[in-house]
Amino acid sequence: MNKFLFTFMLLSLVTFNGFSQNFVPLVYDTLERSQEINLFASGEFGSTAISTKLSKHFLFGGEISQSTIEKIDGKQKSLNRIGFYTDPTIEYINYKVKPFKKKDWGIVVKAGLFYSGAARYRKGAFGLLFRGNEPYLGKQVDLSNMVAGITAAHKIGFGFIDNKTKSSVTLNIYGITNYINFYSNETSLYQDNTGFDAKLMLDGKGMVANMGPFYKGLGVGFDANLFFKVGREEKLSYLQVSFQNLGIGFINKNISSYEMDTTIYYDGYTFSDIINGGTIFGKGKNIADEIGLKRDTVSKVIALPFTFQIGKIIDEHNTKKFQLFYGGKVYVMNGALPMVYIGGHYRSNKWFRMGLGLSYGGFSGIRANVYLQGVWKQFNVGIATSDLVGIIGLGNGYGASINLNYRFN
Repeated sequence: MNKFLFTFMLLSLVTFNGFSQNFVPLVYDTLERSQEINLFASGEFGSTAISTKLSKHFLFGGEISQSTIEKIDGKQKSLNRIGFYTDPTIEYINYKVKPFKKKDWGIVVKAGLFYSGAARYRKGAFGLLFRGNEPYLGKQVDLSNMVAGITAAHKIGFGFIDNKTKSSVTLNIYGITNYINFYSNETSLYQDNTGFDAKLMLDGKGMVANMGPFYKGLGVGFDANLFFKVGREEKLSYLQVSFQNLGIGFINKNISSYEMDTTIYYDGYTFSDIINGGTIFGKGKNIADEIGLKRDTVSKVIALPFTFQIGKIIDEHNTKKFQLFYGGKVYVMNGALPMVYIGGHYRSNKWFRMGLGLSYGGFSGIRANVYLQGVWKQFNVGIATSDLVGIIGLGNGYGASINLNYRFN
């Protein structure tokens, strides 16, 4: 049962795994075009302490040895992170349709989806799930300050783009398909040396979207991609400032809310007994009532998980062999840290481009990034991995992305 719980959590995080940081640097093209079609798609799972070796066992099956569990348990810190973020999008731009006579603006139409999830968990939570209660006899296990959340939505958007700078803003409507949120306050488990007497303090709250309609609620938000010139004309660089999915959602009477603040004393039961369905209250007792679990169905206004990024991008019309790109990104959601990245971009005399970079933050630690690009007059394609070590089955994550762009003269 304990492994089933972790499998469910992991599958919830990676079934729609993704990564919104695009490690194929944007090809910034300032030439006049009539239309563009862009497709962006990416996927990543990242963690500070859950190895790819362990996650593969839960996703694809196989026995997990006790030595593997003990080794990974030894790498857990007091607080650990795990998470994902993805927003694959298809976008159509028409520069010739000008809705405002006095503005040189075109229109943008896009459709996509995003799935995001993150968790911050204690070392003791991992140990209890995988090793049971025996290693913690005579000790207190801290389970406070843990959070977990998942949000999923479809979106359509319409907006405007500046024909000269290529800066754009779109207003999006979201259909929310899933929402889960959980956090714990002062929560702990204490057992005596025998394991027969224990004290469980529970203080936390959880919200889960109910089964039923496919769309649990609606939301509104916007995306913005703004480009600025930096430096002197002879050493000109371009800076990108980007917001994605900045907005709110409303879920109407379709969320089950659970809240608990209680202390439970029990004897004669192990932790494994409890999570495998045992009861400390006797037959015929309603466990939810006995432990003081408050349940309700509520409406809720939620903040959509969004990203903010600022960084130097690649100038496609710069004929230098090498260019630097760097910047930072913030995932505005529980469990994630700000990310910073830096890399170098190589341009051949013809169509080939490639780059190497390093990133730190987000849902994991330091990682190596690699990308390959083909750039032609009207068509661009790029593939990348944000975790080179993860691609070969090592490290604590996975990551891959692809960009396609077609431009009409």
